Amino acid sequence: MLISVIVLIYSGRYLFIEIWVNSIENKMNYDNLSDMYGKEASEEMISVVRSEDDAILPSFYMVYGQNNDLRGWLTVPETNIDYPVVQTTNNKVYLNTDFFGNENKNGCLFFDKSNLISKFNSSQCLVIYGHNMKTGQMFHDLIKYQDVEFYKKSPTLTMNTVYEEREYKIFACFSAGAEDENFYNYRKFNFDNPDKFLNFIEEIEEKSYFTTGVDVIQSDSILLLSTCSNEFKGARLVLAARLVRSNEEKKVDTSSALQNKPIN
Repeated sequence: MLISVIVLIYSGRYLFIEIWVNSIENKMNYDNLSDMYGKEASEEMISVVRSEDDAILPSFYMVYGQNNDLRGWLTVPETNIDYPVVQTTNNKVYLNTDFFGNENKNGCLFFDKSNLISKFNSSQCLVIYGHNMKTGQMFHDLIKYQDVEFYKKSPTLTMNTVYEEREYKIFACFSAGAEDENFYNYRKFNFDNPDKFLNFIEEIEEKSYFTTGVDVIQSDSILLLSTCSNEFKGARLVLAARLVRSNEEKKVDTSSALQNKPIN
C-alpha cells in the first residue's frame, strides 16, 4: 500500500513538471513568433513567400516562412490571446501539434477546414478553435467574457488574415453543446439567404451571457472563437464578433451592455 502511494505521488509530481515545462516551452515558442510578426523579412524569405502566394501581406512573411499553413493572426486585448492561426484540410491536425509541427498538448489555434480564406473572398462566418488550457494559454482567457464587466474592458479584437487587416466588434458570448441533448450547431460558414444569417445571429444573441448594443446586419461578416468549457459534457464556450464596417469607428460604446445570464 505504501509503495503504491509513493508511486502515485511521484507520478503526480512528474506529470506536474511535464505540464509546467511544456507550458514554458510553448509560451517561449509563441513569444518568438510574436516577435517575428510584422518584422521585415530577408530578400530570400520574401522571394520564397511571394513565389507561393504573392498576395500575402508583408507583415506575415517572417511567420509564414516558418509554416505555410498560416492563415492569420489573432489578438484579443486584455488577454493572453496573441497567436498565429493556421488551417489544414483536417481539423484534428493541430489539436496536439504546435505551430512548428511538434507534438504539443497546447496545440495551435486553427480555422475550421470548411472556412474559405482567400485574397478575393472569405466565408461570411469564420470559426477558430483553440484549447482551454489551465495554464492560461491558448483560448483559456475566453472564459473571462462570461462577465459583462470584462467585456466592457475589451469589446474589440484584431484578426488579420494573411491577406487583409481586420478589426472586429464583440457582440456575444455563449455556451453551446458539441454533443447529445445540448448540441447546438454554430459551425455555419455561409448562408443561402440573408434571413438565415439574421436568424443565426438572433439565436446567438439569445444564448449570450450579455447584450452589447452592437448591431449585426445581413451584409456583415462574423468571427466565432470556440473553446472547451466545463459547464456540461461536450460544452463549448464561443465568443462572437462582427467585422468593423468601412464607414464606422472601431471604438465601442459599452455603456448599455448588460449581463443576461449568470457566470458559470
